[in-house]
Amino acid sequence: MTARHHLAALACLFTLLFVVVTAGHATSIRGGSGYGPLALGCDPNGGTNCETFNPIPLPATIGGNNVVQFIYCCVNGLGGTLNVVDVGQITSEESFTLPSAYFGASTTEVFACGTGNDPANGSTSITGSLGNPVTAPGYASGQPCTSVSSGTDYTFTLSGTNSDTISFITDKGFDVTGHLVVDSAVPSGSAPVPEPSTLILIGLGLVAVCRKFRTPGSRKISN
Repeated sequence: MTARHHLAALACLFTLLFVVVTAGHATSIRGGSGYGPLALGCDPNGGTNCETFNPIPLPATIGGNNVVQFIYCCVNGLGGTLNVVDVGQITSEESFTLPSAYFGASTTEVFACGTGNDPANGSTSITGSLGNPVTAPGYASGQPCTSVSSGTDYTFTLSGTNSDTISFITDKGFDVTGHLVVDSAVPSGSAPVPEPSTLILIGLGLVAVCRKFRTPGSRKISN
């Protein structure tokens, strides 16, 4: 096999691995309890540790719940803003849809009540470092977060995208008690992620292309 064939085969292999990994997006989890709120004007670019909800909801609702922003500064050396929403009571193998203007296909995760260091500690509410409640606008309970305990299956995967929405489906063993609350880093014009079915078709096409780079001696010639 020539160097050209070696390089082509490696390129095909890495591309196929990328397709498989992209289709199998794993769910991450983030804790909401921590430092804040020290002030309503928690500045993600400032120098004081704080975590709080923006008092002004975003112009979007899901299932009657406002999409709110959770602002954090300098926690674990990082600062930023997350869009957060309660998508309601979700069971296993159930789909839910989010607006892609506020939630990213690859960044949507579980927003837990626990701390940033231990999000799955079974907490049922978000509190600051002094034990004070951290509330969000537009919520009757004031506490949009998911209670997650160690061993809980909170996995969901991307199931579809279009120009306006992204859809997910919960895992077969999904066993979150109460409402599922999710967050996402504020999207910044990221390209849409292809649906898993599209990725499978791409993978099959790549397999066909890669077959062309087999060595000539591997073909059986008949008279």
